[in-house]
Amino acid sequence: MLGKGFQSSRSRSRKPLRYSWLVPVGLAASLFVVLYLLTNRARPALAAGARALATRAASEALNAAVTEELTQSSEASRILHIDEAPGGTLRMAHFDFASVTRVQSATVAEANVYLDQLAHQTLHLPVVQTLGGALFSSFGPTLPVRVYTLGSVHSSIHLDTQATGINQTVHALYLVVTAEVQVIAPLVAAPVTVRSEVPLAYVVLSGDVPHTYIGGSLPGPISPHKDGN
Repeated sequence: MLGKGFQSSRSRSRKPLRYSWLVPVGLAASLFVVLYLLTNRARPALAAGARALATRAASEALNAAVTEELTQSSEASRILHIDEAPGGTLRMAHFDFASVTRVQSATVAEANVYLDQLAHQTLHLPVVQTLGGALFSSFGPTLPVRVYTLGSVHSSIHLDTQATGINQTVHALYLVVTAEVQVIAPLVAAPVTVRSEVPLAYVVLSGDVPHTYIGGSLPGPISPHKDGN
């Protein structure tokens, strides 16, 4: 009787050991499912949110730099020079490219400073929407995700000339500022490019409008006439 009791107690003590491997396997499977959801479901939403955040930061940096330089700098007012004849008529208009260069370089420097200040952003991602439940995206907690942006700003000058009428042309000088930013976030690394084009100066040159117009298929000028004459 003692032997049977000893054997039964030993057999009962071995049963939990037989299923002890289920705990680590279950934890590993749960971890695998979580990683799968984060990788395949969260990556598109995280990539879209990170790019939108980087685009907004780059746009704010360019707009702040351009606004500060063009409204507060005295160099912007020296870009266009107009020479008039003694009678007050326009004789010549030209751009001061030394002032243009100084405005261009100051704008790029200011934009880089603002871009460095906005390099660290926090994206609040809805957990339900991230896992595929767009219908209940306004409910539930949000997941704070740290987004880093690394980039630089460069610029160029563009001169545009257009004929807007008879003997009338418009000459416009534009500053083109471009920010190239690399977005770095968990599971995401993507480039973002933001471009801003602002006019520095423009001048309208007008001449005398002719009284007659010579067409290519007619032998002589066309003069105005009345019906019946």
